[in-house]
Amino acid sequence: MAEPEAIDMPRKPLFRRKRVVIPLALVFLAAGYLVWDFYPPRTVRFRGDSLAGMPIRRAEGLVVQGRSPDGRLWATRGMWAYKLTDDGDEFVRQYRIPTGANLYWLANFSLVRRLTGIEECVELLPQEGGAATAISAGWIWHRPDADRGFQRVHELRYYGRGVGRGAMPAGFTALGDGGVVLGEYFSNPDYEDVRVYFSPDGGGTWRIAHEFPPGRIRHVHAVQEDPYTGRVWVCTGDRDDESFIISMNPDGTDKTVIGHGAQRWRVVQLAFTEEAVYWGADTGCREDGGIWRWDRASEELEQLSTNNGPIYYATILGDETLVFSQTFERDGQRPPGLWILPAGGREPVMLPMAADRVRRNPRRHATPRLSRSPEKDFVHVSCLNIAGFASDLLRIPLFELEKFLDESR
Repeated sequence: MAEPEAIDMPRKPLFRRKRVVIPLALVFLAAGYLVWDFYPPRTVRFRGDSLAGMPIRRAEGLVVQGRSPDGRLWATRGMWAYKLTDDGDEFVRQYRIPTGANLYWLANFSLVRRLTGIEECVELLPQEGGAATAISAGWIWHRPDADRGFQRVHELRYYGRGVGRGAMPAGFTALGDGGVVLGEYFSNPDYEDVRVYFSPDGGGTWRIAHEFPPGRIRHVHAVQEDPYTGRVWVCTGDRDDESFIISMNPDGTDKTVIGHGAQRWRVVQLAFTEEAVYWGADTGCREDGGIWRWDRASEELEQLSTNNGPIYYATILGDETLVFSQTFERDGQRPPGLWILPAGGREPVMLPMAADRVRRNPRRHATPRLSRSPEKDFVHVSCLNIAGFASDLLRIPLFELEKFLDESR
C-alpha cells in the first residue's frame, strides 16, 4: 500500500510576525518611557562642580523659585515642586502643579520641554502651612493647605505662545502679611490696559489694585515688597516713556513715582537694603545700562557701572552682598554671568558663566535666574539656556564669592 504524500502546511512568514511584534514592543516601550518621564525623580541631589575655578554644587534641571516662610528654598522641574532639605544636600519632590485639560499638560514631559526650549513652566509661591499659589497654563492656582489640592481661582487675561507668560518671576510676590500681588506681563502689541492685582487672602481671591490705562506702558516687570516699609514697588517697561518705578500700598493706594522716562528705570527685579534700593537696567543702552543705586535718604540715583546688555534679576545675601544676573539676548552683547557687589560697595565685579558658545538654543535668551526671595549663605542660580550647564541649578557659597571679590581687586 502506497504511503500518503506529505502535505506541506503553509507557514506564516517570519517577517509578518515581526511586523506585529516590533510595533507592539515600541508602543510598550514608549508608554513605559512616558510614565517614567511624567514622574521625575523623588530627590535631586547636588554634585560637585566648578564655575570660573570656584568650587560650587550643581543640581540637575531645576528652576529656582523662592523661600517658604520657614526659610526653605523651593524649585520646580516641569510641573513638579521640590523643596530643599535642611542640610542643603538635595531637593525632595513635593507635589505637582496642575495645568487643566489643555496642551500645556504636555509640559509634564521633559522631552517636550527640551523640544520647545521652555524651562519656566510655572511660577510658585510656597506659603505657610503647606499652602501655595502658582501660575500655570494661564491660570492662578491656589492650595489652601497641605491637606487639599490646587484649585483654579483666577484666569490670566493674556497668556500663551506669542502672547506672554502672564507674569515675570519678580512680578508674582507673596507679602509679609500673607497677601499676594501680581503684575501682568504680556507682549501687548496693541498697548491695551495693564493691571496689577492684589489678593488679601494669600491667593484665594483677587481684585485689581492698579490699572495702567491703554497706551501708558507695555507690561509690568516686577511687583515686590519693600521689607523695610511694607510698600509694594512696581516696575514697568519697555520704551523710555513706558519705564516706571512706582511705590504704593499693596491695595494700590498712596502711589509715589520713584522715577520714569529713561531706560535706567526699566527694571526686572529690585534688591532692597535699609539705606538704598539697587537694580540692574534691562537695556542694551550703554548710557543707561548697568547697575544703579537709589538712596532712600537723599532720593538720588547713582550709576555704579555701565554695561553692554540687559541685567534681569537681583538678590541680596545675608551680609548684604548683592548679586545681579547678566542676560544674553543677542550677538554683540556681554555673555551671561553674575555681577557681584560687596556690601556697601560701589564697584561690581563680573563672574562669567559662558564664553565661546553662549546659548544652547539660539532662539531663546541665555539667562541666569535668581531666587525671588533674599538669600543668606548661598546664592542659587538656574542656568536657563546657558551652554555648558544644561538648565541646572547652581549653589554658590557666599564665602567663595568673597574670595572671588578679594582676588579681583
